[in-house]
Amino acid sequence: MKLFHVASVQDIDALYSRVKDNERSMVDWEEHYQSQIDKLQTDKAREIDGLKEENEAITIKIFEFLEQNRKELFPGKVKSVRLALCRIGFRESTGLSIADSKKTIAKIKAFFKAKSKFVIQISESLKKPALKGWTDRDLKKIGVVRWSEEKAYIDPLE
Repeated sequence: MKLFHVASVQDIDALYSRVKDNERSMVDWEEHYQSQIDKLQTDKAREIDGLKEENEAITIKIFEFLEQNRKELFPGKVKSVRLALCRIGFRESTGLSIADSKKTIAKIKAFFKAKSKFVIQISESLKKPALKGWTDRDLKKIGVVRWSEEKAYIDPLE
C-alpha cells in the first residue's frame, strides 16, 4: 500500500481530491465493465439455450433410435448395452393412472378407512407412492389402474 504524506490542510484537500477522482474512476470502470458483463451474459445465455436445444434434439433422436431398433440392440433378455461413454437400455417404469382423485379419495375413505391416513394427504390429494404398495384388486376397487412400461435410458459411465 502506498504511503501518503499529510503536512497541511492543503495536502488533505489534494489527497481528498485524489480519493474523489479514484471513486469516479471506479464507478466509470464498474459501469463500463458491467455493460460488457451484461452483454456477455445475454450472448452466452443465447448460446447456452442453443446448446440445451441441441442436447434435447440429440436425446430425442437417440431414444427414437433405441425404440426403433430395440429388438436388434437388445435381443432376448438383454436389457442394456455398454458403449464407450454411456450405457443404453430399457428399464421398467411404473405409475398409477387415477381418473378422478376426488372419487378415489371417497372410495378409499369408504373401503379402506384404516389405510386412508397413509395415502391421503391433509390437502385431500393422493399419495401415489403409498398406493403403489396396494394390490391390483384393491386399486381396482377405488378406480385406480396400475400401468407398467419399459423406458429407454442413458446412464453416463463414471
